Amino acid sequence: MDGTITDGVITFKVKSPDGQHIITFTGKNNGDEIVFSRAVEVVSSGGPTGTIFGVNAPKTFTAKRVEPPARWFGSGGAPELQSRA
Repeated sequence: MDGTITDGVITFKVKSPDGQHIITFTGKNNGDEIVFSRAVEVVSSGGPTGTIFGVNAPKTFTAKRVEPPARWFGSGGAPELQSRA
């Protein structure tokens, strides 16, 4: 739906596949990982509750950077992401 990156903090919203939840993810960049938290807005009752889109899913998770196989980007490696300050 929408997202921002400001001062090492990434925030974005997505709608669940069934359209019954809006999930806001907020993460703080910490070296090679981002620790995310999430909040769920229930648009209508029902739908999955055990997935990352459900109200019962973990409230925090960590995404860790891994080195992609060279065949994905050639010998130069992955491009760097640019942050908007």
